[in-house]
Amino acid sequence: KLEVKNEKQKETLFNFLKKKITNKKWFEKFRYFRKDGCLIVGGKSRSSNEDLLKNYLDKNDIVFHTQSRGSPFFLIKGEPNRELIELTSLVTAFYSKEWKEKKKDIEVMYVSGNQIYKNKSMSAGTFGVNSKKEIMTVKKEEIERFKNKI
Repeated sequence: KLEVKNEKQKETLFNFLKKKITNKKWFEKFRYFRKDGCLIVGGKSRSSNEDLLKNYLDKNDIVFHTQSRGSPFFLIKGEPNRELIELTSLVTAFYSKEWKEKKKDIEVMYVSGNQIYKNKSMSAGTFGVNSKKEIMTVKKEEIERFKNKI
């Protein structure tokens, strides 16, 4: 039993003890995988997209999103090669609302983390892009092959 007289310290200690201590990594609450020395992390919902970009986006990360609404954001943390960029585009397309509803070729844009911005007027999970973005078209057949592998 520990006696703490200062109310502020008591509250801080209580909050610390209340939390369960786990060995979970920050990215385990998102979709994620590791490949070629990089960490690829993606949102699962509007709120997780918001959390991912607000709290874990670094300026050197590469950010992926479909050209239409209803897509997860995916980040590549590390130095990706072309194959990894293509794979992350494929995964972004696969988990998008557009793929679930229309089952067609999907355009995925990707930019550097320092090009992403957020205004107060933007709703949760919505972000803007400064400057030029790269576009990759992910073919329907590629997504279907990927779906059969997972």
